[in-house]
Amino acid sequence: MQSHDIAQINAWLAAEVVGTCARLGVTDVCLCAGARNAPLVVALTSLAEAGREGLRLWHFFDERAAGFFALGCSARGGLGAVVTTSGTAAAEVLPAVIEGHCAGLPLLVITADRPARYRGSVAPQAIEQVGIFGGYVEACADVECQPGDDVTAVLMAALSQVPWERRRPWHWNVCFDEPLLGGAAEIPSDLAWEFPVSPGDQSEATRLQAWLEEHGSALLVLVGGLDPSFQQPLARWLLAGGFPVWAEATSGLRECMELQAQLLCGGEAALAGVTPSAVLRIGDVPSLRWWRDLESSPDIPVFSVARAGWTGLAREAEAARLESFVWPDPVPQIQDRTWWNSGVGAQKTLESLLQACPSSEPAIFRALSEHIPTAARVFLGNSLPIREWNLAATRERPHPRVRATRGANGIDGQVATWLGHSVEEGESWGIFGDLTALYDLNAPWIVPQLPPGRRTLVVIHNGGGRIFSRVPGLARLPERARHITENRHALNLAGWAALWEMDHHRLAAGADLAGALAALPGVSDHRLRLLEIHPDEADTERFWQSWK
Repeated sequence: MQSHDIAQINAWLAAEVVGTCARLGVTDVCLCAGARNAPLVVALTSLAEAGREGLRLWHFFDERAAGFFALGCSARGGLGAVVTTSGTAAAEVLPAVIEGHCAGLPLLVITADRPARYRGSVAPQAIEQVGIFGGYVEACADVECQPGDDVTAVLMAALSQVPWERRRPWHWNVCFDEPLLGGAAEIPSDLAWEFPVSPGDQSEATRLQAWLEEHGSALLVLVGGLDPSFQQPLARWLLAGGFPVWAEATSGLRECMELQAQLLCGGEAALAGVTPSAVLRIGDVPSLRWWRDLESSPDIPVFSVARAGWTGLAREAEAARLESFVWPDPVPQIQDRTWWNSGVGAQKTLESLLQACPSSEPAIFRALSEHIPTAARVFLGNSLPIREWNLAATRERPHPRVRATRGANGIDGQVATWLGHSVEEGESWGIFGDLTALYDLNAPWIVPQLPPGRRTLVVIHNGGGRIFSRVPGLARLPERARHITENRHALNLAGWAALWEMDHHRLAAGADLAGALAALPGVSDHRLRLLEIHPDEADTERFWQSWK
């Protein structure tokens, strides 16, 4: 075998892989360059230099952040891909792959690899990459070409084994032998070929219709994160049915005026008075403790309608995919509005507590929601931010563009995911806890590559993971164990801001917070603005004790 033949095969294979990405409609490629994926680096940079319309190239040094950024690109409606070199670089993408699997989001992972003959050898940069993501990907296509192969045919044969449903990640493992470079190939320009996509199961509409007819006379509807295209059709369907509705902020319906008479307000306290005949969950898994408690209520039938089709419960429940059917006619409801009274009472209590505890964490979220423009994209980190926004954000000012990642409910990669969300936004706010920010300290690397946009990163700095103090099962932790579990700290984020040249503002919670937010200088279109807001621990504790 001549060395120039190998280099030419590498060039052809890389060109075909990149061309296939374009055919699939990939909008954003996050490239983590190394030696083994050098043929892909050349092909991708050539495509970018040619000004290929509709495909953006981002470069990262860290595969974990790249994977979450690509996932954020998919979550905003694009199609993100991440390209890595061989070895543990591939393993770094696993957290983002898990999140994409659980959230029902497409993510294309392309890992360069050494030839198959190195497998099992533990030679440098040679680990077992085929199947590394296990059941968290729809399929793993292993691609290797030899001299004399029809490169296009080999690649298409590997990719066509399983239709891609675009509801979960997909892994391509592409082998390159040495010498890696030296050949030349043009990116294929023919975009006529399309990869087969599995059609949705239309019988799911019939299943939901039958379930509603059996269980829907006193139904409670929980609405989690939704694609914006579903918000208005769903609002009309809910209005026609007259259901009581718990709407998370990520649904875009939390402040919907048309549903005002049906929306449960006042936090989870409002659900104490609800005794539904059944629960219909639509969209992402809710952040409610009440939802988790359904595990111990098998007598309440549950039907989940979600992008990925997961039930979100370990107990027996039914599920269907969100986009695969036309919504059936709603079942008329028993007009029992006693649940509304508990919600109204809880909301009045909430308003009083926010006034009495102005330096508490929930009061910070009230101030932020009153300040952030309604047209801005708001991204909520997991753990406390999503729960406290749901509870305390104003209902007088709608925020229909709130998003979060609720797949695995984890806090890894949240800042990078938000930045992926923000790519096409004029104004974007990301709100995170301090531990969530510490998990993702290198995420701002990508900011200089982003198009202009006003981006504000808010960190609620309470000195650790204080949500663990409010988990019922951990209430009896000894003090030393509690400190360890919460990872308490007194770190100053000024150094982080200086490292990435963020415009840093340290704010104190309290009655003056609204004024301090209003007095902030304008946001640069090219720099992140970091707002580090410190709640008062005693005031926060008073709020939660009273709220109990």
